[in-house]
Amino acid sequence: MVEAAFIDFYGTVVHEDGEVIEKISQEILRTGTARNKSEIASYWWNVDWRFIK
Repeated sequence: MVEAAFIDFYGTVVHEDGEVIEKISQEILRTGTARNKSEIASYWWNVDWRFIK
């Protein structure tokens, strides 16, 4: 049974990617200069919106 469908801002159906994002965030924390996951999320959000505008 399908409980929900995710649709992105382009109107396409998307796959929930929380698990993948968590793994990527951990790798960035381990190897990069980000201080925490919130910093990473903020950066991604700002980069995404720059391309949308």
